Amino acid sequence: MLYFIGYDIGCSRRRRRIARLLEGHGYRVHDSAFVAHLRDGAYGALQRRLQGLLHAQEDRLRVYPLCERDAPDRLTVFGPPAEDPPSHVVL
Repeated sequence: MLYFIGYDIGCSRRRRRIARLLEGHGYRVHDSAFVAHLRDGAYGALQRRLQGLLHAQEDRLRVYPLCERDAPDRLTVFGPPAEDPPSHVVL
């Protein structure tokens, strides 16, 4: 499944840790936003690791599942893309 992940993390150290974790699972589309192709088991593992890094009272992170079949028709990008997505992501 394709996921859009966005966050607002106040602590720079936690923000860097979360960004590194997400970079290992998808690609950055903005400073605090990622897109990732994850299988169910990989999503569950990522979710557990993120919960271990987040501070419940200070941090916000949202994960939105996207339909891969419809994404090309429904996704609109204005301006240059942040970076090209990798051809393969190994989990």
